[in-house]
Amino acid sequence: MFETAINPWHIAELDFPKGRPRTDELRFLLNYAVLAPSGHNTQPWLFKVGDDWIEIHADKSHALPVIDPGNRELIMSCGAALFNLRLALRHFGYQPQIELLPDAALPDLMARIRVGDKAAPAGQSHEKLLKSGCWCWKRKTTTIEEKPALRDSSECFQSSPYKLCGWF
Repeated sequence: MFETAINPWHIAELDFPKGRPRTDELRFLLNYAVLAPSGHNTQPWLFKVGDDWIEIHADKSHALPVIDPGNRELIMSCGAALFNLRLALRHFGYQPQIELLPDAALPDLMARIRVGDKAAPAGQSHEKLLKSGCWCWKRKTTTIEEKPALRDSSECFQSSPYKLCGWF
């Protein structure tokens, strides 16, 4: 069975498990999702992978009730993981179909991403995907080693890979 990388900062595009079961491909793409920034670096997400879908669940065991009593930062962190996953899916040629908050009976289920048919890859290089000017690509808990020049959010959304923008 395919395992995710021990250190997602060292993922290589050539390691994509092309030709293996789709669940292996989806698990590989989670390496990009977990690089998302999160409030206080809590990484409050859980992923569930099916044959042609991924679910993002809020992991309330990582909640910070004193500083985030309404779980606003936790939910935004899950949205950042969704954004990274969506970029990676598009980069590797998938057309994701996203349902936000798809099941009222499961309040921790933030999103369900159904993997559509393969299409032409979105055209960004692997390096550009990782070093997009909208995210810090070498992040540490207390410092940022390298950071692209800061830009306002409107420019960021217009120039980000694949011009993806959305609300979560």
